Amino acid sequence: MKLTRLTATFGVLNNQTLTLSSGLHLIYAPNESGKTTWCAFLRSMLYGLPTRDRRPAADKNRYAPWSGAAMEGAIDLTANGEALTIRRRTRSPSAPMAAFSAVYTGTAQSVPGLDSLNCGQILTGVPREVYERSAFISQSGMVIGQSAELERRITALLTSGQEDVSCTEAAEQLKKYLSRRRYNKTGLLPAAEEEIAALERQLSQSQALQQQLTEAEAALPLLEQQERRLTEEILRQERQAGARQRQQADAVQRSYDAAVLRAALCREETAGLPPRSELAALKSAAGSVQMNRLTADSLRRRLEQRQRDTAAAQAEADAFPLFAGLTAEEAQAKAESDQQTRRALQRQRKLSRPLFLLSLLFLLLTALPPLLRHPLPLPLTAAGTALFLLTLTIGTLLCTRARRQLLSLTAAYGSGSFTRRADAYAAAYAVLADCRQREREVRQRTENLAAALSSAEDEVMAAARRLSPAATTLTEAAAAIDIGLARWNRLAEAQQDQALWTARRSALSDAPPPDDDQPEALPRLRAQLEDLRRQLSNTRRALSAAQGQLQLTGSPAALEAALEEKRRRRDTLQGEYDAAQLALEALSAANAALQSRFAPALGKKSAKYFAKLTAGKYNTVLLNRDLAASVQQSGAAAPRPFRQLSQGAVDQLYLAVRLAVCDLVLPAPQSAPLILDDALATFDDRRMAAALEVLLELSQRRQILLFTCHTREASYLRRAHPAQFHELTLPENEE
Repeated sequence: MKLTRLTATFGVLNNQTLTLSSGLHLIYAPNESGKTTWCAFLRSMLYGLPTRDRRPAADKNRYAPWSGAAMEGAIDLTANGEALTIRRRTRSPSAPMAAFSAVYTGTAQSVPGLDSLNCGQILTGVPREVYERSAFISQSGMVIGQSAELERRITALLTSGQEDVSCTEAAEQLKKYLSRRRYNKTGLLPAAEEEIAALERQLSQSQALQQQLTEAEAALPLLEQQERRLTEEILRQERQAGARQRQQADAVQRSYDAAVLRAALCREETAGLPPRSELAALKSAAGSVQMNRLTADSLRRRLEQRQRDTAAAQAEADAFPLFAGLTAEEAQAKAESDQQTRRALQRQRKLSRPLFLLSLLFLLLTALPPLLRHPLPLPLTAAGTALFLLTLTIGTLLCTRARRQLLSLTAAYGSGSFTRRADAYAAAYAVLADCRQREREVRQRTENLAAALSSAEDEVMAAARRLSPAATTLTEAAAAIDIGLARWNRLAEAQQDQALWTARRSALSDAPPPDDDQPEALPRLRAQLEDLRRQLSNTRRALSAAQGQLQLTGSPAALEAALEEKRRRRDTLQGEYDAAQLALEALSAANAALQSRFAPALGKKSAKYFAKLTAGKYNTVLLNRDLAASVQQSGAAAPRPFRQLSQGAVDQLYLAVRLAVCDLVLPAPQSAPLILDDALATFDDRRMAAALEVLLELSQRRQILLFTCHTREASYLRRAHPAQFHELTLPENEE
């Protein structure tokens, strides 16, 4: 691919044009004249302008045309032997440069298969991230401030494709994700498993009670039937015992009278009680209140866990005191502002140097004539001395104030990037906001349940106090309800006894004449009847107790539904945990495979370029499996780590690696252009010349655009290669 003409209304550029051809283009412009804007324009024309980035420093905001016109542009180029023209226009302010067209140059015929999304990848052969990290080289991308940064950038170029995001950082995020779900005995998974265990115990108890209830309900009709049969058999035997029938009739009458009296007493006990159905409903409501208490306790424990998570997230956010009290957007804006302030202070320090030189000049003009035996008149000497002191004082004040403010910014941000500190705080702030939201949700549920629980408990207590005014707790209220139900049960039993003895008395009145012979089986039958009645009474009590306890613990169906929901939640968390664990393992394996595969080829190509950039001083670049770099001088016995190199040499090593990456990842058929924006600023004159020689050699295979604010590159090329490059000068603007 070769660019031939660029026309831009983009940022400071107002319908400006660049005309290009093959080979190396040296494009000179002073600072703030649009070099970086042209680079951003070319990238946006190929790959589009990201419109979802809402930061103040986003390209759509940073490069909005200063003239107020709509953002637009056009590029004439040749690709695969065809002359093409691509255009991007703005139809809606919310979507700058979203309207795309690609035609064959000089015609209205659209290029098939080329659209706004795939334009850059088809023309260059690689996605946006790869092209930016290989063929786009700027001075800000070259400068390396800390010893481990070069190693991290080289690793990131071959793994994630982004120099500010590495596999290690992705692995750390996955580890934090795993820790939130399980860390020793804490986290979401252990909490879910604890809730499941509690529900399983409760379900087991409920199922046992349900089994007891079922057995009692099944046994009760059989026992009642046996009692009726045995009673009938005894009555039949007694009727046959004529001699004792009258005694039996007296006994039956006494039992009948006792049953009638007992029934009357039981009716008096239940006279002031609510109906049995109302008491049963009240007991069920008391059981629901106790169940809700267990749920409220579980929610309180969960709230405490959410509060601990929020406190941990708050501690992470508090680790950035510089941004205390700011949102993520405000922190990023502050970092941008402080970075611009630092640049302004650096320019102010540079301004003090001419003042110092001027003060020295005044000093020489004042002191030199007397030394040469040509003293100046006293007014001139006084004026020179005053000017010397004035310029020296102003320069010292400017330099001291700028240095003090720079030290303050460095102390606040450290040696790292301002924007990375702001991004790290934004990530911590996002986690804190998520934890706060979760805590609010759990607190709201806890408060709602507490309010409902208080209201239900008040209703139960109010109803229970009608039974027992002394009841002050839910346990005492439940006991009062049980007493009321027991009275109703005694009344039912008394009424059954009364009906039984009424039937017996009627049966005796219809019995045949007395018979003196008593059957031998009659005592045995009576003993069996007494045992059967005891079993029947025990079964009824067990049935009532099982019903009461089952209402307190909850039905098995409801508990099974709740348990199934908890298990689904636990399985979801476990699935997330397993997926994150698998992703962490896959990330580590992929990182190791990529490093092992690309390290030898990258080291070989980097060594070739580094040798040329350093005029043969270094002939070897070694990259181990972790892509940690070391270099070796020609004739040296052993390599040495890149951290021992000077700043300029480290920048040259990184340029060599970037050029090697460009050779590895950019396909030859497309020959995507190489863009450099003040990339040689830290090179001395000799290595600047070596870099230009390398770029001239590369320009035989690939179009190169070298933007610079210095004139030394042009001076060297005019002298050494006057006919092998293209020189352009941008008009001066205030960018």
